[in-house]
Amino acid sequence: YTGDDFEYDMAKMAEDPETQRWWKETDPCQTRIEGAYKHEWWADMDMVYDLNKKK
Repeated sequence: YTGDDFEYDMAKMAEDPETQRWWKETDPCQTRIEGAYKHEWWADMDMVYDLNKKK
């Protein structure tokens, strides 16, 4: 996120019909991972592999 008013920007985005349609499609594909708190939608995870790592 690069804005300066997160709450306002998220509220404005939530009003957008196309965003609402997208969320309706994608929300069922997301599940809370083990270790995330109930109030967290996203949580940090350990990196499994790095495709950008130089050999």
